[in-house]
Amino acid sequence: MLYFQSWSGGKDSTASIILEHIHSLPPSKIIMSEVMFDKKRNISGELPEHIEWVHGTAVPLFRSWGYEVEILRADKDYLDLFFHTIEK
Repeated sequence: MLYFQSWSGGKDSTASIILEHIHSLPPSKIIMSEVMFDKKRNISGELPEHIEWVHGTAVPLFRSWGYEVEILRADKDYLDLFFHTIEK
């Protein structure tokens, strides 16, 4: 059976993954939704230090523990939605 873990990259959801690992529970598939991603410039709306820690430290560590990590991004970014002209 596959379990899913919603992960924001914050302390609480990160702690739940660490506890899952410490207690030898079956690894979950970790899902993170990266909001406000600017596709044109390939940058995140998250704080640079935070997203660097997510991609550079946390994700590689979780994968080394046997977790599958998937970071989701929407098809449209916030600029697509901001500059969208509403038509009938």
